[in-house]
Amino acid sequence: MTGMRNTTVLLLATVLFSACERRTPAPPAPAAAPLPASTVTGRVSYLQRIALADEAIITVAVTDVTTGQRLAEQVIPSQGKQPPISFQVDYDSAKVRPGDDYAVSARITLRNQTVFASDTPYLVITKGRPTQVDILVKSPNN
Repeated sequence: MTGMRNTTVLLLATVLFSACERRTPAPPAPAAAPLPASTVTGRVSYLQRIALADEAIITVAVTDVTTGQRLAEQVIPSQGKQPPISFQVDYDSAKVRPGDDYAVSARITLRNQTVFASDTPYLVITKGRPTQVDILVKSPNN
């Protein structure tokens, strides 16, 4: 009977000690993967050796080439800035469809007349393309 009593006491002690055991909290779940960049950045420049007028306006747009819809744009008053002009176009990444093609373009206007514009599509965002580009704009008269 003593053997059974020792076994019962040992079993109860084990249960009590395990209930008092200090448990460490589970490690936090890994953070979700960050969303893809939702900004296209770069610089707009031209080759002509002329100063940009203070009242010129630089417009940089990101367009879905597949549908023709504009995803976003940034309008930058030159206010004395000279090329290269930095830009940062923020867009809603939820509106990006991975199978579509997106291009960034730029134009410089002066009194509502285009004086420089990009004539080459600069593909960005999807299919492993960059989100940072330098855009060369040209005079539409050339």
